[in-house]
Parts: sequence; structure tokens; C-alpha cells
Amino acid sequence: MVSIYDSLEKQTLTSKSNYLYAIERANESLEGIKLNYKHIVNKIQEKDQEQIDFIKGKMERYGALIGMVGKEMSKWNEEIIGSAKSVDSKSDIEMMIDSNRSEAALTDDYQIVF
Repeated sequence: MVSIYDSLEKQTLTSKSNYLYAIERANESLEGIKLNYKHIVNKIQEKDQEQIDFIKGKMERYGALIGMVGKEMSKWNEEIIGSAKSVDSKSDIEMMIDSNRSEAALTDDYQIVF
């Protein structure tokens, strides 16, 4: 016959065994973390540096492109301003009429054809 004492003692030993096993596993995990921590942190730092360098490179390229666009826009702007300064509505209309004038004379005997 199993006494209550024996049953409680068995449960206590099982619980103590489970507790010691859990502590042992926790300590092994901590040792693993201690061993791998520096490596993991270094990997994170390397990835952070790669991201920063990537962003830096993209920003430099973007800045260079904006600089190029700015120079081109400035050049175009100067050309447009120069063209605008040479515009004279009276002489431009006269040039357009002269270059597109028909040689046909207007007469009263014209027909409208549909």
C-alpha cells in the first residue's frame, strides 16, 4: 500500500528533477547567449553599416542627379530667357506672314466647294 507520504515524496522528487532540468537548460541557454552574443551583435552592426552605406550611396547619387538636372535646367532656362528676349510680336507676325503668303491674288470670282 502506497502512503500519502510516499506519493508526496515522489511528486516532490519529480518536481525537483523537473526544476533542476529547467535550471540546467536555462544555464545552457545563457552560456549559448554569452558565446554567441558578441557574434550576433557584430552581425547586427555590420547590417546597420551596410544599410547606412546603401542610403548614403543613394543620397549621393540623388544629389548628383539633382545637380545635373539643375545645371541642365539652368542652361535651358537661359536659352528660354534668351529666346523670350528676342521675341518682338510685330516683327514675328510680319515674318510669319511673309513666309506663308500665298502668291494667288484675291479676286471676286471664287467658288466654295463642299
